[in-house]
Amino acid sequence: MGIWRRPGTGQEAFGQKAVASGAARIFQAGRDLHIYDAVDQRREVQRRVLARSEFVRRDLPLNLEHTLRAPIRGREDDLSFLRDNVAAGRHVVLAGPRGIGKTLLLQHAANTGTLSARVVADDARLVWLDRVPLCAEDIVQELVHTCYELDPDTVVPDSLARRMLGEVRALVVLDGVDLPPDEARVVISAMPRSVFVLSSRRDDLWVVAKQRSLGGLRLDDAIAMVDDELGEPLDRETVESDWDECDGNPQDVLERAVLRDSARSQGKVPEGLSGSEALAVVIPVVLTSLTDRARDALRALVAFGDVEWGGELLSTVCGVPEARGAGKLARKGLAQRENDRYRVTDLVAGFVPPVPESELPGLVDRIAEWVTGALPDAIAWEIRVIERALKRTLDAGMHDTALSLARVASAGLMWSRHWGAWAVVLGLGLRAAVGAESVRDEVYFRYCLAVRRLNDGNTEEAAELLIAAVSLARDDHDEHLATRVRELHAEVQHVAGRQPLSAVDTVLGRIAEAGAPVITTQWASGNGPVTLERMSTGKYKAHFANGYIPSTMHVAARGYGNHCSIMQLNDYSFANDTSIWIVCFDSGGTLVNSGFNLIYTSARIY
Repeated sequence: MGIWRRPGTGQEAFGQKAVASGAARIFQAGRDLHIYDAVDQRREVQRRVLARSEFVRRDLPLNLEHTLRAPIRGREDDLSFLRDNVAAGRHVVLAGPRGIGKTLLLQHAANTGTLSARVVADDARLVWLDRVPLCAEDIVQELVHTCYELDPDTVVPDSLARRMLGEVRALVVLDGVDLPPDEARVVISAMPRSVFVLSSRRDDLWVVAKQRSLGGLRLDDAIAMVDDELGEPLDRETVESDWDECDGNPQDVLERAVLRDSARSQGKVPEGLSGSEALAVVIPVVLTSLTDRARDALRALVAFGDVEWGGELLSTVCGVPEARGAGKLARKGLAQRENDRYRVTDLVAGFVPPVPESELPGLVDRIAEWVTGALPDAIAWEIRVIERALKRTLDAGMHDTALSLARVASAGLMWSRHWGAWAVVLGLGLRAAVGAESVRDEVYFRYCLAVRRLNDGNTEEAAELLIAAVSLARDDHDEHLATRVRELHAEVQHVAGRQPLSAVDTVLGRIAEAGAPVITTQWASGNGPVTLERMSTGKYKAHFANGYIPSTMHVAARGYGNHCSIMQLNDYSFANDTSIWIVCFDSGGTLVNSGFNLIYTSARIY
């Protein structure tokens, strides 16, 4: 299975053949073509945008008005908790399971003035994200783009983003945060002059904010909600049974009521059964009433577990218009819909047969087809579906299938500002490339990961990733990558040179005039602060020049596949030089002459 391409206009990019669809540039990975060009083009665009010295603040609102999808019921104490803590300048978390009413409570609080910027300070403004990215890095990007006028796809380096956000004073509402406490703290710390209100299904965020766990509705409120939704009263005893089993969760109570109503419309309502027993009869009845198209949509929804699908992606994958597929499922109570996103609850999923592994390649192919034509932001919002698809195919040993999806998703996401989502795909794509034994793809994913680390100022990790990429490129005789590595290495040195007390000397090896400052083969070299001497078979000694002390070191063999290398610190001395031994051996423990790569961070002490 190869990279998906749509017929139509192709384009030349950097002298290489490429095709483009939508905003996703899909480059063929072949011996004569280099997808690194797309990465480097992205970096060049990034440099131009960030070259300017000033950024314009947006005129943010003081408050927002929301159209409530339902009246709020029984939340007076929760509103008081929210109002009092925000007024006191404390961060707040509204916690509770899906469907408990967190979003409705936040929107009602905004409409009544409880969540107004004036509550925080006279000079504060309101920042409200009702679509929250799935990782801390992307949330920070979303916040800086909300507060400043930036080109939509600009990725602001983390240090710069924090300086910019540190100047903003706001009430920040993040509706739907799914972060562990450490990552939530990273987001909150990005805006130290602001007050945050988060809603989350997690119950462990009390360590970063004052947490309020929302409970279920009172019985009378649940009955009134069901009456309003269905337009006619249901049997009170039935609703009470559902309310008790669902702990008053309004969405779960309503889901059961709609399912019963769907079964009643077919004249098949079980009599004399308890709530759970009745549902075990009702759900299969509703499922048998589905058309083939709606059934195809349902099978796609359950393919990767409890994950939300966008309507456009789901329609493309199952080949069914939304109104006849996912929309019909929502109307019958078999799927939940919110903001044009669909999911199937565990209650319903238990009655739907799982998608067999034999059908996975076709399903993942259709996801990849959608990705090739989607805008970068649209791909980012479907990252959970893409992640689940990649993980399931990898777990099933379908590395080529996963690799095809990872290629196109990576090519699209690199052009978005959601580089946290890009990192998810790169990590899984690297795993797929290794499993598929595709050297060219493994180099590509490592190269992209190095670019990401460099953008964050993490020079050590960037250098380590480049070392692995160079080792593979050497074996692949990739002259084109050698030039790319030299340029990226120069930038790693430049960034590291601005960091206090350290200088990064990344050993890149003798790879087709790569221009690395130090040689990492078994032959001695005098080009730089390290020289290498072969002492005997399989044993080498690396000498650091006077004044250089290595701190972080890593060595990896690049000989035959069963060769290993280890290193031992020796002769640690300020007066003379610092030396390390590198020992190379095969899988049987026999010393052998082998090539290796050495990466180190050194501090010059005089």
